[in-house]
Amino acid sequence: MEDTAIRFGNWLNLLVAGSVFVMGLYYLFRSPLLKKKRFLKGVLVFWLGQWLVFVLSWSLIIFIYPGKNGYLLLILSDLQSILAIGFSIALLFGEEFKQHWWTIVRSL
Repeated sequence: MEDTAIRFGNWLNLLVAGSVFVMGLYYLFRSPLLKKKRFLKGVLVFWLGQWLVFVLSWSLIIFIYPGKNGYLLLILSDLQSILAIGFSIALLFGEEFKQHWWTIVRSL
């Protein structure tokens, strides 16, 4: 019973992360607001990167490492944290982000 609930939770997390990622991709390429506010596009890329890492993490948990610990999952969680920091910094820079984006990416 407990194993079934954990498996269901893993699949649910993968479904939510995948849905958010696909919706974010849609808005990345179709939103008129992102065409007017170009810095938001850079911020959204960091945010989408986080959700892509979530999709990869849950896929690994379900398909490759069920019930096992994996170093790759640790690496992916660190990558997600770095992308979250990048998202925060990019959001704080606002319109100046497009002038400083390469410095931000290198320093991460």
